[in-house]
Amino acid sequence: QQQQQPPPETSGGDRYGVFLDLNGGSGLTGENKADVWQRLLTQCNRLLKEAARTVSSEFNSDVWREVSQCDKGKAYFKGVLEVYRVAMRLQATLTHNAFSNEAKQLAALLADTKKNWQAYVAAAQAAKLEVPQSNVNFNATAPTPDRSLACGVCLLPATSDAALDAAAVNTSRLAAFGRMYHANCANLWHNLVDKDLPTLSPV
Repeated sequence: QQQQQPPPETSGGDRYGVFLDLNGGSGLTGENKADVWQRLLTQCNRLLKEAARTVSSEFNSDVWREVSQCDKGKAYFKGVLEVYRVAMRLQATLTHNAFSNEAKQLAALLADTKKNWQAYVAAAQAAKLEVPQSNVNFNATAPTPDRSLACGVCLLPATSDAALDAAAVNTSRLAAFGRMYHANCANLWHNLVDKDLPTLSPV
């Protein structure tokens, strides 16, 4: 019998860990918030849809349990969680600006992102697979008006949220181009959207 291979690494955990390479990148200037967040949410949505489709594939429960215990499998599932955490940071920012043009423009995309996350979790449960989940509700955290503290991507305070979420893969932050960033916000943007990081302003 032919041995089935693990699912593709569509969102490997290493992409959202330590931010290693800023060579050739720079800070974007004059960017539009709605455009930045739409581009990032589009990638989050795509990855979560791929993850739901992957977990719904022909692999049986025994294969999935084996995959979930190997290093590549663990990195894959943790990476999926980190993608959703980035999306939920953006949701928190938009929730605190519910009547803004950005919130209105991105409401449907956020709804699709959450729907694809729920489809992924449901598929994992159907496969009797325990995937990492955690506190992905950042709505109690408001965007900070302090530019020196705000993440240049999501505008929430770029501080470690380990106390909020012990299951988080990466709660670190980094400094680049005169701004602070959540490591996973910066990595997701850099690896999947653009090598140049956004430097969004709170105001």
